[in-house]
Amino acid sequence: MIASLSVLLVALLALVVVSSEDVRAFKHPLTDMPGPAEDVSTVQYFPNQPDLKLPIGEVITVLCHFSNEGSGYYNISGVMGSLNAPIDFRHHFQNYSYKPFGIVVKGGEEISLKYTFQLHPELDPVDYQLAVTVFYDSESESFSNTFFNQTVELYLPTSEYDFDTIASVLFSLASTGLNAGGGLKGKEARSGGNMAEAMAAAQAKREEVKKKREEKK
Repeated sequence: MIASLSVLLVALLALVVVSSEDVRAFKHPLTDMPGPAEDVSTVQYFPNQPDLKLPIGEVITVLCHFSNEGSGYYNISGVMGSLNAPIDFRHHFQNYSYKPFGIVVKGGEEISLKYTFQLHPELDPVDYQLAVTVFYDSESESFSNTFFNQTVELYLPTSEYDFDTIASVLFSLASTGLNAGGGLKGKEARSGGNMAEAMAAAQAKREEVKKKREEKK
């Protein structure tokens, strides 16, 4: 009985030691990142938001052009990003998913990587510091390039539904005014005309937003 308890105790102690080692071994990818390789250059591009104005709640795409200007090869392990406070970079509002790649880029070769992330819908429409990093390895060393680290402006996108609602309300008001007047005159007629113009402007704006969304697709 005592022997069995001793074996069980040793097993539990061993499990605790292994678990503690696993915790110590885990390190967040964005913590203590390695430096960049001297023969690697990176360039970023936001195809849908080149002005760096990002819509809250939507999926954002950023491209990283990775160029190996050396003679050896690099294995691109993955890309990860974070949204931080512009004043204190240590304050993270969002850490975005690590996207693994596992792509080998030989000396003299280059490749473009696509990374997507979604801005949380409850973020405030203010400026943030966005950082996106690519991680890669040589035969004996690990590297990383933060290919984007700039201030971005977040804004609340106006949905198509909003313009439909505005147009519908304006149309109802204009129709009500015309029917009640039975043929408006003077100032009332001008007021009805202004309402119709506002309704037409709202409809045109809605069509403009729809066209831009179709172009992005």
